[in-house]
Amino acid sequence: MEGLRPPPFHRHRPVTRRLKILLVEDNNADVWLFKEAFKALGAVHELETAKDGSEAIARLQERDPGKLPDLILLDINMPKVDGFEVLTYIRGTSHLCVIPVIILSSSRDERDVRRAHELGANSYLCKNTDDFSDLVGDFNRYWLNRAELPQVELSGA
Repeated sequence: MEGLRPPPFHRHRPVTRRLKILLVEDNNADVWLFKEAFKALGAVHELETAKDGSEAIARLQERDPGKLPDLILLDINMPKVDGFEVLTYIRGTSHLCVIPVIILSSSRDERDVRRAHELGANSYLCKNTDDFSDLVGDFNRYWLNRAELPQVELSGA
């Protein structure tokens, strides 16, 4: 086809934005690794941590839209209230159900992966201390720079 040229190639430039992230993790070493990897990447996001599932649910029950996270990183293996219970709570609560939830777990058990997705997880990432910086870098590039995230709005507010 003479005269036809392919459209010009425009490199997609990631949108840099400051997001509120809730990291629900009971292992202090993993919290430290995540924070250090964010620092190394120069990530400018606001990272809040909850040490267990019950603390996460308590924070999410706040109805002030300014305090709700844009994204939740959730470990599943926690005492008392585990990540599956937190995920079930989030997906069952109208003003929270649109918040993307990424499972960040050391478990590679297919049953955990399947259950997380059945309960509505947006993604399941296996954490490994050997490549933690790469994992956080991939997470940062995709979820925080590329993916379009919904605005969290409170119904009836």
